[in-house]
Amino acid sequence: MITAFLTAFASVFIAELGDKTQLVTLSLSSRYPPLQVLSGAMLALIVLISLAVGLGNVIYTYVPLQVITLVSGAFFIIMGVWIYLQPAERPSQEGKASRSGFTQAFVVTLLAEMGDKTQMAVLLLAASLGAPLAVFLGAVLAMLVIHSVSVFLGSRFLARLPQRWLKAGAGLLFVVIGISVLILGILEGNS
Repeated sequence: MITAFLTAFASVFIAELGDKTQLVTLSLSSRYPPLQVLSGAMLALIVLISLAVGLGNVIYTYVPLQVITLVSGAFFIIMGVWIYLQPAERPSQEGKASRSGFTQAFVVTLLAEMGDKTQMAVLLLAASLGAPLAVFLGAVLAMLVIHSVSVFLGSRFLARLPQRWLKAGAGLLFVVIGISVLILGILEGNS
């Protein structure tokens, strides 16, 4: 259970670094009260993580573990390469809308994160690890940490880091996680 929690936390944390939802949070927190933005973003993320964990748990129940392991490992490796090759994302510079920070953060985060690599990572982790509660808690805590940093400190800190460093680091870590999943799957399959 601890392994599933830590794996979900690390994977989601890495996947969310420099992601569009993190950049949305950065942008919105410069125009609205930080707690409104964080609350709206987190509610949307909890809804999406719940859906991903639920679907992942169903897959875990009905799909053979070897298939799940192969697909999960390949997904993380492909996502690592894809993250590295994608152009840097930038926060939008939209004018201030009439909606509250909470509502705008909820709606924009829900739409931006739906089907995103982070949600897919959570789904596959829940499917491959068979510990839905641990995956849910690890993913939610990772999102809370990364979006809290985005709201309160991120605009100053991340603005100074080159996007290519964030992309290269996140891409490399995804590849390492993918290879680890494949190696663990092979070792468990041979035992």
